[in-house]
Amino acid sequence: MASYQALRRARLKDLRVAEQHVEASAWASFSPAESPSLRVMQYNILADAMSDDGFLVRPVLANWPVPEKCVPTAAGDQVEFRTLLAEMMEAKGNPQALEKCQQKYTCNASAENTNAVIDWEARKLQICCLIESFNPDIIVFAELDHYSEFLLCLRELGYESQLEQCKKEHPDYRPALLDSFSDKDPTASKGFAATWAARGYAFLPHLGSISLHTYMQRGLGKRILEAAGPEFKERLMDPKKGCLQRNWYQALPPGKVAQLLQSAGVETPATVDDMGVAVFWKTSRLNALDLQVQPYPGGGKGILQLKLKDKQSDATFAILGTHLSSGDTLQDEDERLNREILCQGGLVAAVEEAKNAGNAVILCMDANSHPGIRTSGESSWKVLRQCLGASVWDDFFDAEGKPKKIQSEFDPPVTSNKVRGPLSAQAKKIGSHAYYLIDHIFFDPVFFELEAHAFEPKQFRSPADALEEVQPSLLNPSDHYPVIADLIFKAGGAKFCRTC
Repeated sequence: MASYQALRRARLKDLRVAEQHVEASAWASFSPAESPSLRVMQYNILADAMSDDGFLVRPVLANWPVPEKCVPTAAGDQVEFRTLLAEMMEAKGNPQALEKCQQKYTCNASAENTNAVIDWEARKLQICCLIESFNPDIIVFAELDHYSEFLLCLRELGYESQLEQCKKEHPDYRPALLDSFSDKDPTASKGFAATWAARGYAFLPHLGSISLHTYMQRGLGKRILEAAGPEFKERLMDPKKGCLQRNWYQALPPGKVAQLLQSAGVETPATVDDMGVAVFWKTSRLNALDLQVQPYPGGGKGILQLKLKDKQSDATFAILGTHLSSGDTLQDEDERLNREILCQGGLVAAVEEAKNAGNAVILCMDANSHPGIRTSGESSWKVLRQCLGASVWDDFFDAEGKPKKIQSEFDPPVTSNKVRGPLSAQAKKIGSHAYYLIDHIFFDPVFFELEAHAFEPKQFRSPADALEEVQPSLLNPSDHYPVIADLIFKAGGAKFCRTC
């Protein structure tokens, strides 16, 4: 089979990407983590269904109609990229100005260029190339809506994402929506968690995800309503919007979802899935012993917990993965704290339970919250860092989330550097620059210490400079940067469970 790099090159060639950009976006090989270090990767990969949202991207096409530092206009003119940035920032918050900006810069060349950067097949192959290059021992993905595809790809690279003892009874992955799972009430949530964990796949779908909802709105939802007939159409329709409701499949009996998808033209219903959090581990280094699933109260998201055993040291530890709710206001932060972190059945309780069971704990997450989101009172950073004890970002932020005074001309690191451009359907978000550190790896310092960041933290001199390198890009196929850190098993961490 051709290498992932060769397959990616062929795909980008079909998308008419310039050869120099293909070459410049190829990942080099990096040194693997030295034993006994454990290389951990946290990566929000940008769900396929959510990638077509008008992200501003740099030119990559071979047939780009203007100089590379410029962008074309609908009138056939050209302006410098920095001029487009200035106009967007000036128009931000002004609906009339934003609409004018949209009209000025919406053209076929820009649309084709964006499609080349966000093309799912090319992005998937680049993520595989990234993994080949950095060779992490553990991978925690967020916003993964093609789990079955990565299950096949990463198995070829020596990774697994299913408990060995579950493979015989559940040899094929089956999306949760096909069985009409729900986590909206305690009884349904408990049943889903138990049944899902028994299948052994280290993937927790966000039931009724915005990713799947976005995908359904592109025509498939309408066809499902047409196929539903009078018996089911009313219960599937959003009465206010007249379209397929977000949690549509939870209103159907098991088996009916697949029938409707096929009637709507989906030949293989198992290809339709919610996005979620997944954990993969390198089989040459680690064995998976146990899997637990904990939906958050109210459902929609939750915590994926995996117990792993290191073959080199016989030490066992727990890896937790989650993806907190979005929003950058203080009200959004309160929602995360009250509904996902500090609540009964929330993240802090899960971490404490794992620690009380004698486990060393590593927590990987897209928190949608940066260390300095709140200067006083509780924040996700303060609570979780106190709960775990350490973060891979401790060289840059103190326990209160304040940037440390490092003699540097650069801002503290960020893991999100995106801006929606004129092609975005969300006109009010055009020009909004997400320039935050929101992806985290927390760990228990009794058992681990940070050796190094394998992926160098992304730092810029200013937000304005960061706009010159907006994401996603061909090199980094997501609107988030990966966090890849080498953790050392501490000799003093003798409390590691060595009985499993």
